[in-house]
Amino acid sequence: MPSKLTGIMAAGKPVVATVRAGPAGIITPPGDCQAFAQAITSLADRPQLRETIGRAARRIAEREFDKEVILQRINQEMIRLVGS
Repeated sequence: MPSKLTGIMAAGKPVVATVRAGPAGIITPPGDCQAFAQAITSLADRPQLRETIGRAARRIAEREFDKEVILQRINQEMIRLVGS
């Protein structure tokens, strides 16, 4: 669980989240230790899969979470709100 979510929960705030399915990670059901272990084993045993997923995750992080991208989105939203 991302650390930001635990902080939000610790503050007594509700959490709304989405999970990105796709090539940037392996999603396992909560509490399914066998599926979690299988996902880890799959990555440990398949270096090419690790590389592929890692590269995809990096591209998403750069596209979605880069500081400049986030600042631009905030700026656009502020302009939209002021213009309303």
